[in-house]
Amino acid sequence: MNKTFDKPFREDRGLDANGYHHIFMAHETYCVKDNVIYKLTATGELNRVDEATLSAKSWIRRNVNEVLGTQKITARFICRVSHGYKVDVNGTEYIIKVSADFSKGFDRNVFEKNAPCFSWLNGVVLIENGMHKAAPADLVNSLPFQTAVKGVLNPQRKLDRVTRHHSFTRWNSRHECEQYKIAKHNTDASGTSFK
Repeated sequence: MNKTFDKPFREDRGLDANGYHHIFMAHETYCVKDNVIYKLTATGELNRVDEATLSAKSWIRRNVNEVLGTQKITARFICRVSHGYKVDVNGTEYIIKVSADFSKGFDRNVFEKNAPCFSWLNGVVLIENGMHKAAPADLVNSLPFQTAVKGVLNPQRKLDRVTRHHSFTRWNSRHECEQYKIAKHNTDASGTSFK
């Protein structure tokens, strides 16, 4: 026998006096303020929902975003800078201070002792009106932001690793070596060739 569900999965209950947006989902009431999600207990206390729970139960964030009308986070690669990469996330530019090497905290399953460590809190710089400043912690620690940034940077970092590897392992041909020796031994200190 198939059960018919006649109650909606979620219900928007609006704002309270303290500015918390109440959303009833799956027999629980969730409260959202400043993009932080709390669970309302039976005693009326607010308990923050941690990132591990939001990752495991992705439907919570997805439904909250649909109710609040939050736009999807999209990122675009701009260019390589001296100590990282510049990306555009929803129209705002950030510098992600990560190298092409596999980095702990950015790439998955990096167990090497000498691998560089990446911190989302210290490794992301916001560019606003040409000035560099620290990016907001609640944004850079959110899973949608990190997923969008990794999605555009990891292909570029892979390309940089391959390019660097090939530039170090390229062998010169015998003809190129001979031409180098001839040029080296047949010029004076100023680079003028002997006739």
